[in-house]
Amino acid sequence: FVPAGEGSGQAQDPDAPLANWLTVEGQVYGGELALQWGFSREMFDTSTIQRLADEYTAELKALIEHCCATPAGQVTPADFPLARVTQAQLDALPVAGPAIADVYPLSPMQQGMLFHTLLEPEAQAYINQLRLDIDGLDLLAFGRAWQAALDRHDILRSSFHWLGLDSAHQVIQRQVDLQLQVIEDPHADFDALANAERERGFELNAAPLFRLRLVRGAGTTWHLIFTSHHILMDGWSNAQLLGEVLAHYAGQAVPAPLGQFRDYLGWLQQQGNGEAFWKAELAPLQAPTRLAQALRAPVEGSGTAEHHVVLGSHFTHNLGEFARQHKVTLNTLLQGAWSLLLQRYTGQACVAFGATVAGRSAPLPGIEQQLGLFINTLPIISAASPAQSAASWLSQLQAQNLSLRDHEHVPLYDIQGWAGQQ
Repeated sequence: FVPAGEGSGQAQDPDAPLANWLTVEGQVYGGELALQWGFSREMFDTSTIQRLADEYTAELKALIEHCCATPAGQVTPADFPLARVTQAQLDALPVAGPAIADVYPLSPMQQGMLFHTLLEPEAQAYINQLRLDIDGLDLLAFGRAWQAALDRHDILRSSFHWLGLDSAHQVIQRQVDLQLQVIEDPHADFDALANAERERGFELNAAPLFRLRLVRGAGTTWHLIFTSHHILMDGWSNAQLLGEVLAHYAGQAVPAPLGQFRDYLGWLQQQGNGEAFWKAELAPLQAPTRLAQALRAPVEGSGTAEHHVVLGSHFTHNLGEFARQHKVTLNTLLQGAWSLLLQRYTGQACVAFGATVAGRSAPLPGIEQQLGLFINTLPIISAASPAQSAASWLSQLQAQNLSLRDHEHVPLYDIQGWAGQQ
């Protein structure tokens, strides 16, 4: 079909009532924009509408001239609806406008990690590292698989910026090259190389915030050192990322994600702050639970360490049976045991401890396959009473955990403020 050259005639009787006193209808045909102005003669003079149309035309021409004079690729705050930045702040970013795909704020956990990273940059608290031995590796295919993941997920191309901004934002670049270093050295010290990667850390304002080192020593096996900053991803995301890389490496089709981390941040901006709920949760807590003050301080030593305890298969089986019998999860059972231990050591009737939640309960398509830092840390307030049976108290604790799901997105620093701990 093509538009007819003949006139269509009047669409309605001239004396028919108007839907509006003033209407503007436009269409583009043959590369030309045409506007038709309709108005009530009883409300407006023809000269008034003509003057309005002339002024509109002048403004439209000025806007076109401005856009034509603007360098190609310049971005404006309107291009990034989630961001809270001005034009001057955008222009001052160290990433050129044409290279920016998106700009948006940080999630609550990202804000916390950024704060602590800037406060103690030498602590390396949020540097994650995974090491694997790989036989029969195709280097080119391996690199392509990682680059494909980098292209597929926005969060992997994020850098973080705070100087000159009212609040920290992450900038997603359109294209970022994979940081992959290949080392072949028969005398390579894998542990020393891994430690050097950790100590090197990351400049948070430069993407990507993960690096790969492939090291081959005296044998034929490659040793992978995958170092990343926790501000990018949680453990769930790491598993998803590695699964996609392996699938791509094996020649399998990896579907595009149904959404990106920005969708979750947009959802966050639409949620309530949960103040009433959390104040009610915090009401029974009279004082912070400080386990360290209840323990004997070490005579000497510094830093951190790990202590592993293996409970054994028989004991673990019994725990599972007990949980099933009382219709609670194993997580609830372990939280209950920890709560009782805190009560015993601190002498407090009501105690609080932190629990990490996955943060993926938001009703967003494909959120289970998205990469990002969705996790959050929330306080569990527990006041086990001797008058309660263990079964009823554990059921209450599990119900409490379930009630948190609707408010698990609330930033921990807000909850701390409502508890008077800021």
